[in-house]
Amino acid sequence: MPQSRPKSTGPRTERGKKISRQNAIKHGLTAKTWLNSDEQNLYQQLLIDLTEENKPTSTLEQIQIERIASAMTRLQRIHSVEDAMYALKQQQSDDPEIFLDGMRFNESHHKMIQPFGELLAGIYQPPNYVCDRDFQFELLTAELNVIFSVNDIENHLPNVFSYLLDECVIRKCAIKDYLNGVSKGSAFVPSRKANSSSDDEILRAEASNSNRNVTASVIKNYLDNLITEVIKHKGIIALRESYENQRQLIINSALPSIAELNSLHRERVSNERLLSRAIGELIEIKRSKNLLSS
Repeated sequence: MPQSRPKSTGPRTERGKKISRQNAIKHGLTAKTWLNSDEQNLYQQLLIDLTEENKPTSTLEQIQIERIASAMTRLQRIHSVEDAMYALKQQQSDDPEIFLDGMRFNESHHKMIQPFGELLAGIYQPPNYVCDRDFQFELLTAELNVIFSVNDIENHLPNVFSYLLDECVIRKCAIKDYLNGVSKGSAFVPSRKANSSSDDEILRAEASNSNRNVTASVIKNYLDNLITEVIKHKGIIALRESYENQRQLIINSALPSIAELNSLHRERVSNERLLSRAIGELIEIKRSKNLLSS
């Protein structure tokens, strides 16, 4: 009767254990390419730890240990990728254009979008008068239906009249020339003049006493332009406040696409099944081995 071979109990000396660990690390599954050195190191450490804990004495046990280490490493990769995907989406969501899209802004709103972007960039430079609260209040609360002339502006809108004189002083032009230019378009507004030795008070007096014979339609157009600029400015400021209030909510609610999440889910489920199967098979191998040895 042939003599049975003694069952292996695995390496017993420290040198033998070290060789066994190195053999396990160099086995076929380690030839797979990992994404980076962190993954490679994690896999190797898991392999060493699992080998030390389970002390495989057969190739099948060793293979199952490698499968377990591989599945665990890939599951960790999935967790890392998922964290990175969420972080990337949050970073990408920190974009004023996403906010504007949510507010249903489009190219037709360019008169608001451009100054809004300039405001966020710190380069927004509106006319001084639109930032003046007294000017805003006066213009937006006045009864414009009783204003038909420059004299009416002076009597009912003193802040607006003061601004009008300032513009005329800067351009060294008559009120009539300035207002008629505004009614025709920015290209027709008298250009600003270089500073001279003339006293501003003298220039203001000259502008104030200059020709005021302007039609009611020109006056109305001028006031309408001022009101439009004030309302636009207030709208831009309100838009920025709304953006700042919603910005963190937009960032926190940013999610990867459904396709990306589904892909991660499939990969996670697949590796969890591989891990569960490998653990189950390793347990079964060890159980069978124990039964044979008893």
